[in-house]
Formats: sequence, C-alpha cells, structure tokens
Amino acid sequence: MNYLVIDTSSKHLIILLSKKGEVFTTYIEDCNTDHSTKLMVEVDKMLKEKGVTLFDMDFFGVVVGPGSFTGIRIGVATVKAFSLAVNKPVLPLTSFDTIAYNKVDGKFLAVIDAKHDNFYAEGVEDGKITLAPCFINKERVLELKKEYALISFDDIEGVEKVCPVEGLKKAVLENKEKVTFDMNLVTPLYIRKSQAEENR
Repeated sequence: MNYLVIDTSSKHLIILLSKKGEVFTTYIEDCNTDHSTKLMVEVDKMLKEKGVTLFDMDFFGVVVGPGSFTGIRIGVATVKAFSLAVNKPVLPLTSFDTIAYNKVDGKFLAVIDAKHDNFYAEGVEDGKITLAPCFINKERVLELKKEYALISFDDIEGVEKVCPVEGLKKAVLENKEKVTFDMNLVTPLYIRKSQAEENR
C-alpha cells in the first residue's frame, strides 16, 4: 500500500510516505508559519528519495483540523490538488485523531492549544467519542479534568504530551477504508470562527 499523508494543522509539519507498506516520516517540530514554503519542498524531496511519484500513491491523507486556520487551508488545498491531478481518493483525519490514537483504552480528553487560555477538545472513552469537538476555556478544561485524563501533542501544563507522528500513523491504518473521492467530505474542521471573521 502506498500513500502520502500530510499534517499542517499545527506548528509542526508531518509528512508520511508509505511505499509498499514501509512508512517513512518527515517531522519538523516547529514549522511556525512556513508551511506554505516548506510543504512542497519536503514532499518533493521525499518522493524523489524513495523513487515514487504521486501517480504511485493509492490515496492521499490530510489532517483537516482543528488548529491553525492558515495551516489547515494549506494542507487541504494541497491534498485536493494531488487528488485531482492523479485521480486518487483522499482520507480526511482530524487533529484529535493524531492525539487519540496514542491511547487505546480509558477515558481521556484530547486537547489542542487554541491560545489565550482557550482550547479545542474532544472526549473519548474506549474508542468512542463522549464529548463532541468543542472550543472551551481553561476553566472548563479543569472541570473536565475531574472526569477525563488530559492528553495533547502541545506543551500544556498538567497535560500528558503524546506524539503526533505515531498518532497519525495509527489513525491512517485504522481509517484507511474511509478514503473518498467526495471532496465535500475533505473540508477544514473549524470549530470556531477565525480571528479575522470575529473582528468583522
């Protein structure tokens, strides 16, 4: 199985390239706001190093958010372009998937730093969503901490940090049957309005 999956939803940049079942990884921990310039350079580099092209992929994957509004748009637009260019399906995944698939059992809250003491969160218990994706403040997180173990790929005080790379790998394997040609299903997951929209 060959696939190319990207995550530009956060400050990091992740590219997974599977060639005949062997998975290769590019991980830039702090890409900051350089996703637009680094993504295609790194994708091209990986494809050339492994001797494959976009045509060799069985599908493409992308993390659709929540997270950085700009980063999400870059990732979704890029993967849609790949899909259109070579007529291959797409696997949309969420940022919560990259956190949640680090855990198998138990009740936990996947938390993403949304800045200014605000967070995106999703509650999971034994693989089932118990709290739908939401935008909450620090006080609400502390309330939920009484009920859920907290995990994140961000550095957040009092929250267990997990690996976004390993979580993304597992999320792809567990959801690969959900690939689609319906681009209406491959859209950014925005739980709240962007700052620009809120300021209108």
